[in-house]
Amino acid sequence: MRTLAAVAAISMLTASPPAAVEMAAVGHAELAVGVPDEPLPILAQRVAKAYCEASLGVLPEATGEQVAESLARFEDGLARLRGQCATSGRSRQLAALDAAWVSFRTVASEPPARPGCALLVVQAEEITRMSGALASGAGPRGEDAWLAGAASRQAELAQRLAALYLARASGIESASLRDEMARGSEEFSRTLTALQLAGENTPEVTRQLDAVALQWDWFRSALNQELEPAAFPLVVAEASDAIVKAMKAVRSEYRALP
Repeated sequence: MRTLAAVAAISMLTASPPAAVEMAAVGHAELAVGVPDEPLPILAQRVAKAYCEASLGVLPEATGEQVAESLARFEDGLARLRGQCATSGRSRQLAALDAAWVSFRTVASEPPARPGCALLVVQAEEITRMSGALASGAGPRGEDAWLAGAASRQAELAQRLAALYLARASGIESASLRDEMARGSEEFSRTLTALQLAGENTPEVTRQLDAVALQWDWFRSALNQELEPAAFPLVVAEASDAIVKAMKAVRSEYRALP
Protein backbone atom coordinates (compact mmCIF):
# COMPACT_ATOMS: atom_id res chain seq x y z
CA MET A 1 0.00 0.00 0.00
CA ARG A 2 2.80 2.45 0.87
CA THR A 3 4.55 1.68 -2.44
CA LEU A 4 1.40 2.51 -4.44
CA ALA A 5 0.99 5.72 -2.46
CA ALA A 6 4.58 6.67 -3.24
CA VAL A 7 4.10 6.20 -6.96
CA ALA A 8 0.87 8.20 -6.85
CA ALA A 9 2.59 10.98 -4.92
CA ILE A 10 5.40 11.26 -7.43
CA SER A 11 2.88 11.36 -10.28
CA MET A 12 1.35 14.49 -8.69
CA LEU A 13 4.54 16.50 -9.04
CA THR A 14 3.65 17.97 -12.42
CA ALA A 15 -0.11 17.84 -11.85
CA SER A 16 0.12 20.54 -9.18
CA PRO A 17 1.28 24.18 -9.62
CA PRO A 18 5.05 24.76 -9.86
CA ALA A 19 6.42 24.24 -6.38
CA ALA A 20 9.28 26.72 -6.44
CA VAL A 21 8.55 29.66 -4.17
CA GLU A 22 8.44 32.86 -6.22
CA MET A 23 11.87 34.40 -5.89
CA ALA A 24 10.80 37.82 -4.65
CA ALA A 25 8.79 36.19 -1.86
CA VAL A 26 11.74 34.01 -0.90
CA GLY A 27 13.86 37.12 -0.59
CA HIS A 28 11.52 38.41 2.10
CA ALA A 29 10.53 35.18 3.76
CA GLU A 30 13.82 33.44 4.40
CA LEU A 31 14.82 35.94 7.05
CA ALA A 32 11.60 35.45 8.97
CA VAL A 33 11.13 31.70 9.10
CA GLY A 34 12.84 29.12 11.27
CA VAL A 35 15.86 29.52 13.49
CA PRO A 36 18.22 32.25 12.24
CA ASP A 37 20.33 30.15 9.87
CA GLU A 38 17.79 27.43 9.09
CA PRO A 39 14.62 28.55 7.29
CA LEU A 40 11.78 26.02 7.37
CA PRO A 41 12.01 25.14 3.64
CA ILE A 42 15.68 24.19 4.02
CA LEU A 43 14.90 22.04 7.04
CA ALA A 44 12.03 20.25 5.30
CA GLN A 45 14.13 19.50 2.24
CA ARG A 46 17.03 18.36 4.44
CA VAL A 47 14.79 15.85 6.19
CA ALA A 48 13.59 14.44 2.86
CA LYS A 49 17.12 14.19 1.47
CA ALA A 50 18.61 12.62 4.60
CA TYR A 51 15.74 10.14 4.89
CA CYS A 52 16.21 9.11 1.25
CA GLU A 53 19.93 8.69 1.80
CA ALA A 54 19.31 6.50 4.83
CA SER A 55 16.73 4.42 2.94
CA LEU A 56 19.43 3.58 0.38
CA GLY A 57 22.14 2.94 2.96
CA VAL A 58 24.09 6.10 2.08
CA LEU A 59 25.85 7.18 5.29
CA PRO A 60 22.93 5.77 7.36
CA GLU A 61 24.18 6.75 10.83
CA ALA A 62 24.94 10.35 9.91
CA THR A 63 21.72 10.78 7.95
CA GLY A 64 19.64 9.26 10.75
CA GLU A 65 21.01 11.84 13.15
CA GLN A 66 20.40 14.58 10.59
CA VAL A 67 16.74 13.60 10.21
CA ALA A 68 16.16 13.70 13.97
CA GLU A 69 17.98 17.00 14.44
CA SER A 70 16.22 18.66 11.49
CA LEU A 71 12.79 17.53 12.71
CA ALA A 72 13.49 19.07 16.11
CA ARG A 73 14.74 22.31 14.55
CA PHE A 74 11.67 22.46 12.32
CA GLU A 75 9.44 22.19 15.39
CA ASP A 76 11.24 25.18 16.91
CA GLY A 77 10.97 27.17 13.70
CA LEU A 78 7.29 26.33 13.30
CA ALA A 79 6.64 27.64 16.82
CA ARG A 80 8.31 30.91 15.85
CA LEU A 81 6.23 31.13 12.70
CA ARG A 82 3.03 30.61 14.70
CA GLY A 83 4.04 33.53 16.90
CA GLN A 84 4.78 35.76 13.91
CA CYS A 85 1.47 34.95 12.23
CA ALA A 86 -0.71 34.81 15.34
CA THR A 87 -2.33 38.17 14.68
CA SER A 88 -2.14 38.20 10.88
CA GLY A 89 -5.44 36.49 10.12
CA ARG A 90 -3.68 33.44 8.70
CA SER A 91 -5.05 30.83 11.09
CA ARG A 92 -6.37 28.65 8.28
CA GLN A 93 -3.00 28.65 6.52
CA LEU A 94 -1.27 27.79 9.79
CA ALA A 95 -3.71 24.94 10.39
CA ALA A 96 -3.01 23.57 6.92
CA LEU A 97 0.75 23.76 7.51
CA ASP A 98 0.36 22.07 10.89
CA ALA A 99 -1.59 19.21 9.29
CA ALA A 100 0.99 18.80 6.52
CA TRP A 101 3.77 18.85 9.12
CA VAL A 102 2.15 16.10 11.22
CA SER A 103 1.92 13.84 8.16
CA PHE A 104 5.49 14.65 7.12
CA ARG A 105 6.88 14.08 10.62
CA THR A 106 5.06 10.74 10.92
CA VAL A 107 6.67 9.37 7.76
CA ALA A 108 10.09 10.84 8.56
CA SER A 109 10.05 9.31 12.06
CA GLU A 110 9.55 5.79 10.73
CA PRO A 111 12.52 3.51 9.93
CA PRO A 112 13.85 4.64 6.52
CA ALA A 113 12.25 2.76 3.63
CA ARG A 114 12.26 3.40 -0.10
CA PRO A 115 8.52 4.10 -0.50
CA GLY A 116 8.74 6.67 2.30
CA CYS A 117 11.43 8.49 0.33
CA ALA A 118 9.02 9.31 -2.50
CA LEU A 119 6.30 10.45 -0.10
CA LEU A 120 8.64 12.79 1.77
CA VAL A 121 9.92 14.33 -1.47
CA VAL A 122 6.37 15.43 -2.31
CA GLN A 123 5.43 16.42 1.24
CA ALA A 124 8.61 18.47 1.70
CA GLU A 125 7.74 20.56 -1.33
CA GLU A 126 4.22 21.10 -0.02
CA ILE A 127 5.63 22.32 3.29
CA THR A 128 8.09 24.55 1.42
CA ARG A 129 5.24 26.17 -0.48
CA MET A 130 3.06 26.62 2.61
CA SER A 131 5.75 28.02 4.89
CA GLY A 132 7.00 30.36 2.18
CA ALA A 133 3.50 31.71 1.59
CA LEU A 134 2.96 32.30 5.30
CA ALA A 135 6.25 34.14 5.73
CA SER A 136 5.96 36.19 2.56
CA GLY A 137 6.28 39.87 3.39
CA ALA A 138 7.20 39.23 7.02
CA GLY A 139 10.87 40.07 6.64
CA PRO A 140 13.00 42.82 5.15
CA ARG A 141 12.63 43.86 1.53
CA GLY A 142 15.09 45.16 -1.03
CA GLU A 143 17.93 43.87 -3.17
CA ASP A 144 20.02 42.58 -0.27
CA ALA A 145 17.05 40.61 1.05
CA TRP A 146 16.48 39.17 -2.43
CA LEU A 147 20.11 38.04 -2.64
CA ALA A 148 19.93 36.36 0.78
CA GLY A 149 16.65 34.72 -0.20
CA ALA A 150 18.08 33.50 -3.50
CA ALA A 151 21.02 31.93 -1.69
CA SER A 152 18.60 30.30 0.73
CA ARG A 153 16.52 28.94 -2.15
CA GLN A 154 19.66 27.48 -3.75
CA ALA A 155 20.50 25.59 -0.57
CA GLU A 156 16.94 24.31 -0.38
CA LEU A 157 16.88 23.38 -4.07
CA ALA A 158 20.18 21.49 -3.93
CA GLN A 159 18.72 19.24 -1.26
CA ARG A 160 15.48 18.78 -3.17
CA LEU A 161 17.29 17.78 -6.35
CA ALA A 162 19.33 15.27 -4.37
CA ALA A 163 16.15 13.84 -2.84
CA LEU A 164 14.53 13.55 -6.28
CA TYR A 165 17.60 11.77 -7.60
CA LEU A 166 17.56 9.40 -4.62
CA ALA A 167 13.86 8.74 -5.17
CA ARG A 168 14.80 7.48 -8.63
CA ALA A 169 17.53 5.39 -7.03
CA SER A 170 14.89 3.86 -4.77
CA GLY A 171 13.06 2.53 -7.83
CA ILE A 172 10.46 5.26 -8.36
CA GLU A 173 10.59 6.17 -12.04
CA SER A 174 8.19 8.49 -13.83
CA ALA A 175 8.06 11.28 -16.37
CA SER A 176 6.81 13.59 -13.61
CA LEU A 177 9.88 12.99 -11.50
CA ARG A 178 12.22 13.58 -14.44
CA ASP A 179 10.37 16.77 -15.38
CA GLU A 180 10.61 18.05 -11.82
CA MET A 181 14.35 17.38 -11.80
CA ALA A 182 14.74 19.22 -15.11
CA ARG A 183 12.82 22.25 -13.84
CA GLY A 184 14.80 22.35 -10.61
CA SER A 185 18.10 22.01 -12.46
CA GLU A 186 17.18 24.87 -14.79
CA GLU A 187 16.18 27.09 -11.87
CA PHE A 188 19.40 26.35 -9.99
CA SER A 189 21.57 27.16 -13.02
CA ARG A 190 19.67 30.35 -13.77
CA THR A 191 19.83 31.61 -10.18
CA LEU A 192 23.50 30.69 -9.80
CA THR A 193 24.32 32.80 -12.85
CA ALA A 194 22.30 35.72 -11.46
CA LEU A 195 24.12 35.52 -8.12
CA GLN A 196 27.53 35.35 -9.78
CA LEU A 197 26.73 38.56 -11.65
CA ALA A 198 25.49 40.47 -8.59
CA GLY A 199 27.33 43.74 -8.09
CA GLU A 200 27.13 43.38 -4.31
CA ASN A 201 29.37 40.30 -4.24
CA THR A 202 32.35 40.45 -1.91
CA PRO A 203 35.54 38.46 -2.67
CA GLU A 204 34.35 35.81 -0.19
CA VAL A 205 30.97 35.53 -1.90
CA THR A 206 32.69 35.18 -5.27
CA ARG A 207 34.94 32.44 -3.88
CA GLN A 208 32.01 30.53 -2.43
CA LEU A 209 29.95 30.85 -5.60
CA ASP A 210 32.88 29.58 -7.68
CA ALA A 211 33.03 26.55 -5.38
CA VAL A 212 29.28 26.03 -5.84
CA ALA A 213 29.68 26.21 -9.62
CA LEU A 214 32.31 23.46 -9.48
CA GLN A 215 30.14 21.22 -7.31
CA TRP A 216 27.14 21.97 -9.51
CA ASP A 217 29.01 20.65 -12.58
CA TRP A 218 29.42 17.28 -10.84
CA PHE A 219 25.90 17.33 -9.46
CA ARG A 220 24.25 18.23 -12.77
CA SER A 221 26.23 15.56 -14.61
CA ALA A 222 24.86 12.93 -12.25
CA LEU A 223 21.32 14.29 -12.58
CA ASN A 224 21.56 14.09 -16.37
CA GLN A 225 23.01 10.58 -16.46
CA GLU A 226 20.60 8.45 -18.48
CA LEU A 227 22.44 5.15 -18.81
CA GLU A 228 22.52 4.54 -15.05
CA PRO A 229 19.92 6.95 -13.66
CA ALA A 230 20.82 6.37 -10.03
CA ALA A 231 24.42 5.22 -10.11
CA PHE A 232 25.96 8.03 -8.09
CA PRO A 233 24.02 8.45 -4.83
CA LEU A 234 27.11 9.24 -2.75
CA VAL A 235 28.40 11.78 -5.30
CA VAL A 236 25.00 13.48 -5.36
CA ALA A 237 24.68 13.48 -1.56
CA GLU A 238 28.16 14.93 -1.03
CA ALA A 239 27.81 17.55 -3.77
CA SER A 240 24.48 18.64 -2.32
CA ASP A 241 25.98 18.96 1.15
CA ALA A 242 28.90 21.02 -0.19
CA ILE A 243 26.52 23.35 -2.05
CA VAL A 244 24.35 23.82 1.05
CA LYS A 245 27.39 24.67 3.17
CA ALA A 246 28.66 27.20 0.64
CA MET A 247 25.24 28.77 0.14
CA LYS A 248 24.81 29.21 3.88
CA ALA A 249 28.09 31.14 3.88
CA VAL A 250 26.92 33.22 0.91
CA ARG A 251 23.61 33.96 2.64
CA SER A 252 25.45 35.11 5.77
CA GLU A 253 27.61 37.44 3.66
CA TYR A 254 24.57 38.93 1.94
CA ARG A 255 22.76 39.42 5.23
CA ALA A 256 25.78 41.32 6.58
CA LEU A 257 25.79 43.82 3.71
CA PRO A 258 25.45 47.40 4.97
